[in-house]
Parts: sequence; structure tokens; C-alpha cells
Amino acid sequence: FADLRLPTGNGPFPVAVLIHGGCWLSKFADLETMSPLATALTKAGVATWNIEYRRIDNPGGGWPGTFQDVGNALEGMDQILILGPGMAKHHFRNYLMEQKPMVAKKIAGVETVDHPSDGQIAAMARKFYDKVSA
Repeated sequence: FADLRLPTGNGPFPVAVLIHGGCWLSKFADLETMSPLATALTKAGVATWNIEYRRIDNPGGGWPGTFQDVGNALEGMDQILILGPGMAKHHFRNYLMEQKPMVAKKIAGVETVDHPSDGQIAAMARKFYDKVSA
């Protein structure tokens, strides 16, 4: 499942996919971890798709379930910017390149964000707008 947030106004809007960290364990992170970033990006004019996935301590989590969850959440998207803390987002991108190359081709960028300021969020939004508009 995921939390979709849309900016006010008429779209289309670029979409940032938010992938929380959590050391692969459910007790450390969930959708709420990325909620402040989703709110800030939405205010900056970027739609957000804040996704949840099974961790190794959830039924079906680990390999390949965790990665399938992320891959399935990205199906049907056009331009994808993946944001999140730590290394998980890079592991997911590598999985997509191998298992879902048509989805992987749509990734416009992968950025590390831990606790960005409003100015950094606005800069990310502008950078993403420029990339997908070119």
C-alpha cells in the first residue's frame, strides 16, 4: 500500500517516490517516517507516492517479497524520482534493473534525503521539474 499526495492546482505533476529506511525491520520505520518530507514536497508542487513494503520480520518479507513490493508500487509510473535515507533505495533500483527493466528505465534519479531543510526540498523539486521537463 502507499500514500499518494497531490499538490493543489492542475497537473500533471512530477511524482517523487518516497522509500523509508528502517534497517529492513518494521519496528524502526514506516510510512510516517517519510510523511514530513511528503508534506513538504507536495507544498513545493511535487506529488508524492510514499510506499510501504514488507520487511524481513513481516510474513513474506525479505528476498524476494520486499523487493517485489517496491517494484509493484512503481509499475505504471512514467518519470520516477526515488527519495529516501540510507542504501535501501539503491538496492531497490538494482533489483528493478535486473527484474523489471522497463520500470528501471523510467527512473529519472535516486537521491538520498535524511532530514532536508525546506530550501533543500525546494531545490530538489526544481531539479526534478527540470529533469522531467527536458
